[in-house]
Amino acid sequence: MKTRQTSSISIIVLFIAFMIGSFGNSFGQNKEEQKPAGFLIVVESNKDEVKLIGKHGCAWKELTFKFSGKDDSKTIDQFGMTTLTEAIAKKDPKPSFIFTIHRTDKGFGFVCIYGANWRELSFGCPKEGCHQPISENGMEEFDTRQ
Repeated sequence: MKTRQTSSISIIVLFIAFMIGSFGNSFGQNKEEQKPAGFLIVVESNKDEVKLIGKHGCAWKELTFKFSGKDDSKTIDQFGMTTLTEAIAKKDPKPSFIFTIHRTDKGFGFVCIYGANWRELSFGCPKEGCHQPISENGMEEFDTRQ
């Protein structure tokens, strides 16, 4: 008789453990995966000035700035120019992307903090100027989204 009670209790304990495990897994699958933001930005420059044109996924239309030196970088999010600390600390509304831009010897370098499928991008830009679209997927050949 005790064996039958013991095996019934074991079955109940196993069933409860299974249910708790299944319950926990269903909540784990409900976590939102961070998907890349959809954006398209055109980088234009001449020898002194940089202009970013927000074509898609930005709350801004144009950002224009100059770099003060070789080690200067600018932080950009969907709301405009910011600092890295402020961009990361924003909670409501949280930006969908954050990246930094800096001058390199031959052009520009970008570092994505989050919101894109790339971690780093760089491209050459002659002193006369350049026109380079970038999106959440990297460098684009031409403006595909107006």
